[in-house]
Amino acid sequence: MALSATTGQAATIVAKTGASCTVETIATFTAGQFWQAYPERLGEQSFINTTSPGVIQLQGSAINAPCPTVLDLEVASGRLVVLCNDAVFQRSPTTTEWVTSIATGAQAFSVNASRMLLATRGVPDCSGVAIQSIALPLTPTSSPVLVGCATSASSTGPFALDAIGESVWLSAAGQSSISSDGGFTW
Repeated sequence: MALSATTGQAATIVAKTGASCTVETIATFTAGQFWQAYPERLGEQSFINTTSPGVIQLQGSAINAPCPTVLDLEVASGRLVVLCNDAVFQRSPTTTEWVTSIATGAQAFSVNASRMLLATRGVPDCSGVAIQSIALPLTPTSSPVLVGCATSASSTGPFALDAIGESVWLSAAGQSSISSDGGFTW
């Protein structure tokens, strides 16, 4: 339901576990070798409510999403950013209003303090998965700019995208691809 890696050794996931599918926070501090449940940390996490995909759990509070089904979400620099069908939304931390930008075909994203990378299908002149960028914070005139094309990646999905600095990881239809230049080449 959520994954957050903070260092090469530490990561936290939110997942349904056991026969009863209890939502739990599980963390590692050993690069994934050992994992432990931390139920007291669930209220610190942000994730999509899988039983009601139009509801977001934002650090212990349930809020309505700006669309009926959220595909992906991240919190970066105190800003909640969500990906919906053909649009991205950023929630103001002070007014709680949503600013939106068109993101036709976007399937996954990665957010940092200054920009959002999108894994997008159906972009002209890209036979695989297009990597696009949008500057943050979003404005009503924000629009994606093409960074590169992962031509060997399947555009059928499911998708996952993450980036740290110039390193970008894309998973599409079970195949992983890595870019070391910000998504330009794969």
